[in-house]
Amino acid sequence: MALKVGDRAPDFELEDDNGRKVRLSDFAGRRVVLAFYVLANTPGCAGELRAYQDGLAEFEQAGAQILGISVNKPAANREFSKKLGLTFPLLCDPEKKVTKQYGVLNFLRLASRTTFVLDSQGVIRHIERGRDALTPASALKVCRLASPKSD
Repeated sequence: MALKVGDRAPDFELEDDNGRKVRLSDFAGRRVVLAFYVLANTPGCAGELRAYQDGLAEFEQAGAQILGISVNKPAANREFSKKLGLTFPLLCDPEKKVTKQYGVLNFLRLASRTTFVLDSQGVIRHIERGRDALTPASALKVCRLASPKSD
C-alpha cells in the first residue's frame, strides 16, 4: 500500500555516507524532507541534490532537515556527496528495505525520484514524484507554510 499525505511516516534506520546510523526518529520534533534519488553520480540526481544544497539555509530557517536516500552503498554516496560538496546526510539503502517501505522502489530495483515532506510529528504533508521532485521549490514552500501550531 502506497504512502499518502496524512499518513505517519514509517521510522527507519539507515547508514549515512559517513558510516553513521541514522534513524528518522532522531529528528522527532523537526520537519524532515526525505529526498529519494535514483542513483549517485548521475546528472539528474546531481542537479537535484545540488538544488537542495543551494537551498539548505532556507530549509534550515524553516526548521527542516534534509535527508537524501538512495539504494547506493556508503562508498558511492560518500564519493557523490564529496564531489557535490553536500553538507546534509545521504542515507544508504542497498538492501532496499526503506525504499520498498515508502513505496518508491521501481522495476529497475532503484529508488524512484520522490520527495516526502514530514511535519514535526512525523506525518506526511506533501509528496512529489518524478520530474516534479527534481527541484526542491515545492518542498521548501510546504516547510515554510507549516506553522508550529499545525505541526
